[in-house]
Amino acid sequence: DVDDYLALRPNLCKKQKRMCFDLLVQCHFNLNDYASALVVSEQGHTRFLKEEMGRDRRKLDGGVTSTHGLGLKDADDAIKSFTEIQATVSQERAVTLVFSHVSATEDLIIAWVLDVEGQIQLCRALPLKTLASELKSVADNIITTPISLNNRGCSNECGTLIGEILQSLHEGRDAPRGPKAERVERLPSTLESVPEAFWSVLHHHLIQPVLGCIEECMGKAAADTHLLIVPDDWLHQVPWPGLFDVNTKKYLVERFPPRSVPSLTVLRLLQEHGNPAHTMQELTSTPVIVGNPLSSSMPLPFGEEEGRQLCEALKAHGMTTPVQLYQENATVGLVKQEVVRASFLH
Repeated sequence: DVDDYLALRPNLCKKQKRMCFDLLVQCHFNLNDYASALVVSEQGHTRFLKEEMGRDRRKLDGGVTSTHGLGLKDADDAIKSFTEIQATVSQERAVTLVFSHVSATEDLIIAWVLDVEGQIQLCRALPLKTLASELKSVADNIITTPISLNNRGCSNECGTLIGEILQSLHEGRDAPRGPKAERVERLPSTLESVPEAFWSVLHHHLIQPVLGCIEECMGKAAADTHLLIVPDDWLHQVPWPGLFDVNTKKYLVERFPPRSVPSLTVLRLLQEHGNPAHTMQELTSTPVIVGNPLSSSMPLPFGEEEGRQLCEALKAHGMTTPVQLYQENATVGLVKQEVVRASFLH
């Protein structure tokens, strides 16, 4: 058991711990034990997510250790069996796509497709040997200053490229801000949107190999079934709705409205808290919209603009005027206060 092994090696660094999970995922995968591979992957997702959230929380709390990250109090909160995974996915009633980036190999992603009943319909390895170079080739035609990757491994390279493209899009549309303003010179003056070529490369490597199975599962499910994506590592940076299929000339969101969660354990927590101990009379019908908090490391003016447009759209459809929290009002305290009884949160 990987937890038993890690308990005997308390001084392992994060990278070494991650490698333990990755190697065990690979072992189960190579033995065609796809269910066990998924369970170990999920435990790794949750463990490292909890560590990251705890570290971020300590920064907010002035260095004080906190145990409130994600509501996960200890390792026992993580999903520990495939039966639990099935129960969680079947409650969501979504076709689920789970990724595990095997960092020990650096050029391999394992993907599972689960139907709405939580049954594994496909598990396959997605080789990524050429992904970073293909992304860089397209990115060099978008950003005028070439990006240096320094052979830091597939995950670092792909994450860097996606981050640069999204940053360039942001800076190309917004007014220059602070010390980063000079980077706008790297952009062609004609840049209006990220070329479909960049997002089509990601679609080709990450979605296309499993697309047939997703389509089959969707065809057997209800018409309003959505696609649930559980990313891993640098895949959290991928803007899934915008991945472009060159064959159908459609974005992913036009075919299968995607939703993403950081791990299936987090999904289970959301399900558990989705029906809190409030009566329907206690619940309000007020939506809550949050955007562009001042605490963000980068201003998100289009997030605020999107929120205001959504507010007008909801009012036009006869809904209660949403509570809107932007900039100095988008604090942790105010958000928690408003969302606990909200009808939905954007």
